[in-house]
Amino acid sequence: MKTAVIGAGILGLATALRLQRAGHDVTVFDPAPVSGASYAAAGMLAPVAEVQFGQDSLLPIMQKALDEYPEFLELLGVPHEAVGYETAGTLLVAADPGDREHLERMERAYGERGLAFKHLPGSRLARLEPALAPGLSAGAEIPGDLRIDPRRLTSAMLEALGPEALVRQRVTRLDGATLHTADGVLHSFDTVVVAAGMGIADIAGLPEDAAVTLRPVYGDVIRVRVPESRLRFGPLLSRTVRAVVTGRSVYVVPRASGEIVIGASVREDRPDTDLGSVADLLTDAITVVPGLRDCDLIDVTTRARPTTEDDMPVVTRTQVSGTSAVVVAGGLSRHGILLTPYVSRLAAQAADTHPEGRIP
Repeated sequence: MKTAVIGAGILGLATALRLQRAGHDVTVFDPAPVSGASYAAAGMLAPVAEVQFGQDSLLPIMQKALDEYPEFLELLGVPHEAVGYETAGTLLVAADPGDREHLERMERAYGERGLAFKHLPGSRLARLEPALAPGLSAGAEIPGDLRIDPRRLTSAMLEALGPEALVRQRVTRLDGATLHTADGVLHSFDTVVVAAGMGIADIAGLPEDAAVTLRPVYGDVIRVRVPESRLRFGPLLSRTVRAVVTGRSVYVVPRASGEIVIGASVREDRPDTDLGSVADLLTDAITVVPGLRDCDLIDVTTRARPTTEDDMPVVTRTQVSGTSAVVVAGGLSRHGILLTPYVSRLAAQAADTHPEGRIP
């Protein structure tokens, strides 16, 4: 079966990889692979720390996706360390007594959902992570939350698919399962998977019942590197740290390489990098991990997270003619890296055998 995948972000690449492994002749279309939300993402695989209030229906999907990660990496065929898959867990940190009240409310709310926190007094935090600032108010340990390096993961997926599977062209229109690209060429397929994130809206001719309405939720993410002179004494942090500082949230995600990712702001009104948001992230991160002040700045990245109205991911399949079908997958929002194994499996099944209609 000749199958096109539109979009070379993490979801499109994962879906293409699954289909290729299942015997499909797969071609991926994207003028700038892995340059969207996947490029900016920190890579927290953290259904407990990442779930937000009001997302009860999303929580079991997030937990299932985490369970599927080892199998997905086995399908990819790379060692865990090659893609930064790490199991050190997450620390939640409250900077002051007001932030501790916020953390306690989180703990109660998550306890009602069966999510276990291991509460820690502030005095215990520095024993677990010596780089944390003295005098932090309280914390909690979540050993089951993991992390991965999205840039290394997507690079491994591109390599596994092979350069012959990638066409660096923008798809402008669909006519059934025929693609029009920006260079004026037509490409015919048996099945088309549309996983282009916010770019879905720019593709004309999508089946009406496959339309997915997405809104951009922008975020700024900062990358720094621990100096080699400091790395000689070991990593600055072992665990992911998620903190509340004067009511604001910040996360600090370490990599074995010495890179540290700091994020992430949330807004829906400005696509450009927001200097105030970046300043707040740096201030709050340094408040919690003072050693970050001595790190080297690598980059600041701002991207849009494609988000549905109810924050739930969507996979649809529409029969367009005979045996030809169009599958649309997207809306992974802030949880794109975590949800990818689960949603890509649904999208691949929809491209292969799933009946017409919205996939639960």
